[in-house]
Amino acid sequence: MKKKKYSLFLIITMVLSFCLGNNDVYALTDNSEIDNSNLEYILKNAGPDNVYLENGVLKYSDEYINSMKEKNKQLEASNRKYLETKNLSISDNGLLPYALKDEISTQGFCYNSRTLNVPTYEQEKYYWCGPAAVKETLQFLNGSSLSQTEYANHMETDIDGSTWVYKLTNELNSQQSRHNYQFEDISTVNRFREILIADVMDSEVGVPFILHALTGTLYTYNNTTLHHYIVVIGGDMPNQTVTYVDSYSNDYGRGTTLGRHTDTLNAVASTVTYSGRYVIW
Repeated sequence: MKKKKYSLFLIITMVLSFCLGNNDVYALTDNSEIDNSNLEYILKNAGPDNVYLENGVLKYSDEYINSMKEKNKQLEASNRKYLETKNLSISDNGLLPYALKDEISTQGFCYNSRTLNVPTYEQEKYYWCGPAAVKETLQFLNGSSLSQTEYANHMETDIDGSTWVYKLTNELNSQQSRHNYQFEDISTVNRFREILIADVMDSEVGVPFILHALTGTLYTYNNTTLHHYIVVIGGDMPNQTVTYVDSYSNDYGRGTTLGRHTDTLNAVASTVTYSGRYVIW
């Protein structure tokens, strides 16, 4: 993990639009001049097979767009399900699904409150938050996982001095078959909420997702902004809170950052609503 040195006075706005029933509405919008330092960071994290420059404009590859079409189908289905079942107030600590079997859609339901049993592994090097986040996620998905050293080697973390987002995404997908992960540069809290519903809250999905975060808005970081990976494992929709696990151990005056934490949905979402930050979901 590295202390933030991040000047963003010119913003690239990437918008992946979607409409219910229309999976062909996608646009990459450039609303400003490009800050070259930020551009390099975006291109490195997205990878050469996913994002490229054409006449000075950032564009996504056809393969990436097709992948996001499938992801948005999942997201739309989950969010429809949430609208249909949210009044049932289903919690993983409360009313059991079988008690509501006559009221629940045959396509499943979405929890109003749910926390997945994802473990915490303290990162073994100060910049190994990527390998630790991958290990935490895969341990949950597979019931077993490799060492942080092995994940760091696969993702070339030590060579680059950080873990690029596309390499982390590729590693997640190569090590399990339960869920297809893809990264997305989001700009709104609402989009984060939809992803939370689609991955964590949906009874038929139920997987953690990873944030390529800037930590300054998180309570435990007390306005200290680091480049970091954290794993989202739960949500409480009525109270608008999010639970995540953090592999980094430090104390910025509000207790240790290491372990499981619950913060406001807005605070957690705000760690990734910057150009060049990603949700791997």
